[in-house]
Amino acid sequence: MLGVDSTAIEIMARPDTPSEPQEVVVTNVGTGILVWTVAPSVPWLQVSVPSGVALGGGLGGASSALTVQANMAGLPRGEYVAELIFEAPYAAGNPKVVTVTVTTYAQSYVPGISKS
Repeated sequence: MLGVDSTAIEIMARPDTPSEPQEVVVTNVGTGILVWTVAPSVPWLQVSVPSGVALGGGLGGASSALTVQANMAGLPRGEYVAELIFEAPYAAGNPKVVTVTVTTYAQSYVPGISKS
C-alpha cells in the first residue's frame, strides 16, 4: 500500500528564486515492491525525481525520498496552493495527495519551512 510521510507542506519563498528543498518520503506500507510516480499539479512546483521504488516489510522495508521546490520566478508575491499527486499502479491507497502551500515574501522576511 502506498504511503507518504506528510499530507501538507508549507513553504515560504522569495518571489525571484527557488525555495529551499523539502523532503517527502514514500513508503510501502504492505509487502513486495511498490513502484510509484509523482506529478506536480503546476509547473512552478518541481520534484527531484518523478518516480521511484519502495520495498515492503518482507523485503527490508526500504522507503524512497524525493525533494520538492517551488520556483516562483516571474510570479507576484502572494499565496499559492498546488498538489503533489502520488500514484502506484496495482497498489492500494491510490492516489495520495500532498497539498503544497507556498507563500512568497519580501526580501527582508526570514524564510521557513513547515511540514505536517
